[in-house]
Amino acid sequence: MVQLRTCSFDCDKCDIGSRGGSFHQSVLKTICLLGRRNGLQTVDEWSAPAYSGGVQPKADEYTPSIDLVWLLDVKNIIGEPNFNKLHSIISSWTKEKIPRDGLRFIPYASFEVEVSDPTSKTIYSDFHNLIATRSVIKFEVIREVGDMNIGAEQKE
Repeated sequence: MVQLRTCSFDCDKCDIGSRGGSFHQSVLKTICLLGRRNGLQTVDEWSAPAYSGGVQPKADEYTPSIDLVWLLDVKNIIGEPNFNKLHSIISSWTKEKIPRDGLRFIPYASFEVEVSDPTSKTIYSDFHNLIATRSVIKFEVIREVGDMNIGAEQKE
């Protein structure tokens, strides 16, 4: 189930982006605020549900956690009566495997934030995590890119 927070647009009182250093928190809060001001729901430390195309991981298996995701609220877009019909149809097709909130909130944009000089391996892992979200738009936000060993073969 998606854990949504009410938003008063006072980012200092919000716990979204509360992990990491101050710059990391600032970036996440800014991205969150942009989404909220445009009518999107925001969730941090989000993991894609298994029914979105993935396989349900066992307790000891890796599950990607995305720094921040903007979610579309399907119920608000199509209206409650139409959403109820949609939920009924999907529930019958999937034998009620998709919870109501799982159908209601669809990932629209996903963000991974790296505020240090990330290695190419870190970026590669972030890209794979973003793919797992099945969101329409995926962003890798990098504060600063060093050489990441690009052109290392030219150095002598």
